[in-house]
Amino acid sequence: MLRNVVSSSFFPPLTRQALLGRVTQTRVTIRRHRPFINNSFVPVFYGCFINRDRRTVLTGEFAMQRFTRGFMILWLCLVLLFLVMATVKVPFATNPIGEKVLFFIVPVIMLVFGLAFVHLGCWFSRNDIEYVTREIKIALHHGGT
Repeated sequence: MLRNVVSSSFFPPLTRQALLGRVTQTRVTIRRHRPFINNSFVPVFYGCFINRDRRTVLTGEFAMQRFTRGFMILWLCLVLLFLVMATVKVPFATNPIGEKVLFFIVPVIMLVFGLAFVHLGCWFSRNDIEYVTREIKIALHHGGT
């Protein structure tokens, strides 16, 4: 049963990797847990059970955690807003040229840092989708929900 394979997020296993999340009649949320590693960019399976042709089927998709997605969208939008404001206001400012250049360089560096951080987090969890998919298939094959 899938519910028996998925551990609670409150008490994850300390010494082995496992599936963490929640399985209910209506919703499924599963991610891969690795001991001593914390990565907010892991793909999470968000799904639900539906009835199709007298069979119960698990359907869903992988995405980043909702909080992480929201935070990174907010981060990138604010950095882009700062860059646009700097592009509009700085050319008309009376500041020295060094300060004007700094107002363009800082948001560009922050933008590159944010995108690199997301890319690095996704790279560290590059095999998680296959792992979670394989474990879900094994659990459903050996006992259903």
